[in-house]
Amino acid sequence: INDIMKLMQVSQPTSLRVKTSFPSDSLPLSQQLANHYSKLNVMDWSQSHRLWLENLVMQKRVFSIFLCLLVVVALFSLVANLSMLVTEKRSEIAVMKTMGASNSFIIRVFIYKGLILSTLGMLLGVSMGYWIVSNMNEISSQIELMLGIKFFSQTLWPIDFVPTKMVWSELYTMLSLTVLFTIIFAYFPARRAANIMPAKALSYEA
Repeated sequence: INDIMKLMQVSQPTSLRVKTSFPSDSLPLSQQLANHYSKLNVMDWSQSHRLWLENLVMQKRVFSIFLCLLVVVALFSLVANLSMLVTEKRSEIAVMKTMGASNSFIIRVFIYKGLILSTLGMLLGVSMGYWIVSNMNEISSQIELMLGIKFFSQTLWPIDFVPTKMVWSELYTMLSLTVLFTIIFAYFPARRAANIMPAKALSYEA
């Protein structure tokens, strides 16, 4: 910048446009420029597209509600699968109890199974989600090219890139709540399995 000012014989830049490698780097860079050149009017893309960003924040809240509903549906599906497993394994559970397995052991078995299923689902979902977020621009452009449609209209999406940012604190919170609710929801079919009477279950099998 100093070399350009000497070449143009000016005391400070009249205008300057800087493009960063990542959209999220524009805000700290604009702050550094504003601090270094106090008389310079610095504006980053988030300020020039303020209304668009406010709309994006509202969309994020709506999608957060949808995400919570999806988690609840997945938990109910987990309960249904564990309940079906209890029904199918009544005789095996009865045999385990006749061999000395306690109710707490039976409950732990089913809770561990629920945690394994939910953990596999979370690992798969987080991995796919991170890959999609990291390559959003390339994926959207390829789909647009194959289908011949335009996802991001210039009137609704006034920038030529999709700014993405992983908020790890939100991800950790969501995963922790999912694990907690998995334990709570898995407890009910696990309790049902623990309440199976060995004599009654084995008599039905006979």
